[in-house]
Amino acid sequence: MNIAEEYFSNNWVHMFMNELTSRIVADSGIPSDRFHLGKIILQGLRDDPEFVMQIDGATGQSETNGSVLRRSIQCATSLRNIGLKKDDVIVLMGPNHLDLAIPLYAGFYLGLAVAPTDRTMNIYELQQSFGVTKPKVVFCQSEKVQDVQKAVKLLQIDTKVISFDKSSDTLDFAELLETYGGKVDVNNFKYVQLFFFR
Repeated sequence: MNIAEEYFSNNWVHMFMNELTSRIVADSGIPSDRFHLGKIILQGLRDDPEFVMQIDGATGQSETNGSVLRRSIQCATSLRNIGLKKDDVIVLMGPNHLDLAIPLYAGFYLGLAVAPTDRTMNIYELQQSFGVTKPKVVFCQSEKVQDVQKAVKLLQIDTKVISFDKSSDTLDFAELLETYGGKVDVNNFKYVQLFFFR
């Protein structure tokens, strides 16, 4: 690739993002919305719901923008319904799979702080990490649920632990979406307004 081709290929990304964020600002009338990652992701997912957004390399399963949009809004609704509010912290720890990005996007919609955490940490390391972040919710795999619960208990903080896969020790991700998310209207979802400049 020569320099001109490289310049124009990189320039297309900037042009696309400028067009996308300009539409967001035109709809809201709030100039700082061009920096609201939650709104940018929502608009991108809504623009092309049939586009294959993610593919799990290990299983071959895939998911479209429309499915991610529905599940991430359902997750955001669930998090809101269990009491999370702007600036609360959620922790994500797990291997790459189709569910991992869903609470990440939900967190961005709600103005939550998202703390990706190494899934191989031991109880002491989790205790140190959670002592700093004070998460309201920790998403992890079933094999880490007991370690996370022990770390949270040692810190005496009120943290919900949610397993991405089935677990007898805690609520799992599918149950969270079903129990607290219910049926959602993707067109009328209310994200949290963030103000970047005051």
